[in-house]
Amino acid sequence: MKTKIYYFSGTGNSLAVAKELAGGIADAELIPITYSFDHSQKIDDVKVGLVFPVYCWGPPLIVVDFIKKLNVDPGTYIFTAATYGGMLAYSLKILQKLLKERNLELSAGFSINMPGNYVPLYNVWSEEKQKQIFDKAKTKIKKIVDTVNAQERYKTETNLGPFGMFLSNAFYSGMMGKMKEADKSFWVDEKCNKCEICIKICPAGNIKMNDGKLEWQHKCEQCLRCLHWCPEKAIQFGKKTQSRGRYHHPDTKVQDFIS
Repeated sequence: MKTKIYYFSGTGNSLAVAKELAGGIADAELIPITYSFDHSQKIDDVKVGLVFPVYCWGPPLIVVDFIKKLNVDPGTYIFTAATYGGMLAYSLKILQKLLKERNLELSAGFSINMPGNYVPLYNVWSEEKQKQIFDKAKTKIKKIVDTVNAQERYKTETNLGPFGMFLSNAFYSGMMGKMKEADKSFWVDEKCNKCEICIKICPAGNIKMNDGKLEWQHKCEQCLRCLHWCPEKAIQFGKKTQSRGRYHHPDTKVQDFIS
């Protein structure tokens, strides 16, 4: 049976995981989740994988939109591998609920700790710490591959117990409701050379060049692709990113994100 792995990624963590999964799962195909793709077409006789980063202790808005359009039969084997840098909380329980509303079931809900990179709040992790995380991730990815190939069921992972449930339930809806217009905090410093890479890689088509200046269109996913992949490190968010590093998974490149 063919496996379609749908992925969304900002800095490459989820893309790198999706690639490794596709390398181990039999007859797997990688498909990016973007607004430019029509994901509503019916797909039959497949296993479906969802790989994405955790945002605000839940799935990104673009993933929520994808699930609302996912056109598969009830009983389809659906698995996930959600990457997170801080806390997973009840992110996958939210995903599970979204699927249940479509009469679909999450057959196996996995999470994978990867290097955190939300530089508006903290600096990027050291290369040594990143390597330790990558090594642990490979073990988890093998477990996912074995589970999916055997089409086994696996519990939906959570962490932090009741506090994790509180985080996701209390903050996810409110914070994600403000996400699209949070791009008002982006700005560009004098290093910008107008290469327009940020425009080409934005999954929401949210950035435009107007009279030589970059403008965000208030339909942001907060994936920070534009900030992390800017070759000049010219894109900033808020007051602190100018002094902080940039991150992308070492096994990915900017061309992976250009449609």
